[in-house]
Amino acid sequence: MGKWMGFAGMVATYVAAMFGGVAAVGYFIAGVLPHHTLRGALLVFLECLLVLRVTFACGTRFSTLTNGVIVLGLHGLAFIGGWIEQIGAMTDSPRLVTAGVASSLIMPTESIWRRASFEMQSSFTRSLQFSPFSNVSAPSAAMLVYAVVYLLVAMIVAIYLSHQRDL
Repeated sequence: MGKWMGFAGMVATYVAAMFGGVAAVGYFIAGVLPHHTLRGALLVFLECLLVLRVTFACGTRFSTLTNGVIVLGLHGLAFIGGWIEQIGAMTDSPRLVTAGVASSLIMPTESIWRRASFEMQSSFTRSLQFSPFSNVSAPSAAMLVYAVVYLLVAMIVAIYLSHQRDL
């Protein structure tokens, strides 16, 4: 837990610096600030914590290279599934939306990212359904609750598996 908390602190510092820097540059160059920046930053921090926790959980059983491949593969699956869900929502294809939601249940990182993006957009940007950052199918609050539960379960699994290892 101590090692994870140290990494979580580093991630928190990075996310705060990144969001603060981007907001400052946007404000000084264009005089605008994103909507709900803090909410978006907290959601991105949750996404990072999820990847970190899954990495720790997989690291209790797999080698470093295998662990990286698994976590990157899960993150890639979530990314592709998020795009599939968006395309399904734009083309009114329930099967594509279901496939995208299923990928979010396997690894909810992309749905958290899309929710953060949705929270920080203006209503005008939300209405543009053809932009790369459009959220035709924005994740619900239930998905955020699922992501937090996913994080806690991954933590429990990581602690249990690390106690089972022969050091």
